[in-house]
Amino acid sequence: MTSPPNEKGDTLAGLAGSLAFLWIIITVLLQGKELSLQRDEIEKMRITQEKQTGLLVKQAAKLDQTGVDEQIEALVSHLKDQLPKLGFASWSIGKDNSNATKVVFIGQNWEIPDDHKAFAWWIGTISSVTGTVLARCDKETGVFSPRVPDAWRAVESTAREILKISGSASEKQKTWLEKTIRVRDLQKVLADSIDNEELWKN
Repeated sequence: MTSPPNEKGDTLAGLAGSLAFLWIIITVLLQGKELSLQRDEIEKMRITQEKQTGLLVKQAAKLDQTGVDEQIEALVSHLKDQLPKLGFASWSIGKDNSNATKVVFIGQNWEIPDDHKAFAWWIGTISSVTGTVLARCDKETGVFSPRVPDAWRAVESTAREILKISGSASEKQKTWLEKTIRVRDLQKVLADSIDNEELWKN
């Protein structure tokens, strides 16, 4: 039985509408899948980028740390060259300048280590001798010479500079500074001595 043309048209239109609707659903599903894949890819890229950034930060920190270590080694070498300049003949102590006696600090024949032990030697010597000077001073007895030597201020300044940047040094370098060089102890004994007015002529 032959259908009228208008029924055929309605049938074809319905079929075309269904196909169009089906195509829209398929397109949405495909786009959703593509978006999901894109999101996964973006997440992977983000993770990779974070890892690369972390690696670059670590490399930069290591380079900075190496630079700090090298700077500290140069300063410690300079500090070692400065140490012999800490020495001077003696303190003059008495009730007045005419009857002042001398407390020897560094004599001509003292054996001073020329390696890293020199730092510990100077720390011990400064502590010992300044303690002796202070023990001899009272209300009637004072120091008539010397004034604070420039070398003491210079060495204390170098030690303080090392301490200032040591926080960025490698752990190995920090241990070396604290245990072998004992730069903190050296800076402290010098700073305490320099600041103690009883040790020096005004």
